[in-house]
Amino acid sequence: MLERIDDDWRVAQRCAGCDKQRELQLTEMNVGTIVGHAFDARSLVLPLCPACGSREVLIASAEGETHPFPGSVGHLHQLLVDHLCATLVERGRVLPDVVKRRGLLKPALVAKDSLAQWFPDGFKFE
Repeated sequence: MLERIDDDWRVAQRCAGCDKQRELQLTEMNVGTIVGHAFDARSLVLPLCPACGSREVLIASAEGETHPFPGSVGHLHQLLVDHLCATLVERGRVLPDVVKRRGLLKPALVAKDSLAQWFPDGFKFE
């Protein structure tokens, strides 16, 4: 689970497998997954957890998708995931094979007023 995105784009993540927190850099992440002939341009595969070997996959919202429970932990987490994925796409951090199959991705930016409303003190869970 994402817990925080810092101003210098370090990401704090709590491992679902062992519950340990770790920090990741944008350079360690790419949007998109390829499995055989199938691909997903909304997924973000995190690096293996060094403590337990778990690998987590985050999925960005589909275009126009809204969370049914605004303000809930799930909603806030989805906003963080969407914001992180959009930033990675904006910075060209997309798997090359996904770009070959789908073309350049357009970042699905989260509205700044929405981010300001739900994260007035920065991109983190209190």
